Amino acid sequence: MPASFFVDSANTLKTDNYLLWGAKIGWDGGKNFSAFIEGRNLTDEKYIASSLVINRADPTMKLFEPGNGRALYGGIAFRW
Repeated sequence: MPASFFVDSANTLKTDNYLLWGAKIGWDGGKNFSAFIEGRNLTDEKYIASSLVINRADPTMKLFEPGNGRALYGGIAFRW
């Protein structure tokens, strides 16, 4: 998120901006087999994934939904 945004119509409360790092590597064995491994949010950044928007907010309101922490994924595919 390169820029913060307001979460209320009165423009009184803003989110923080953030940067997430990830990487994905894969291998395709041709016709029948492929595999991958992927890392998301590699720096384990705490961030707001989404928010509710209301008319006028204050910092004590529960308006923010946290994003996922560091995660690793992998997968394989067989085709016939």
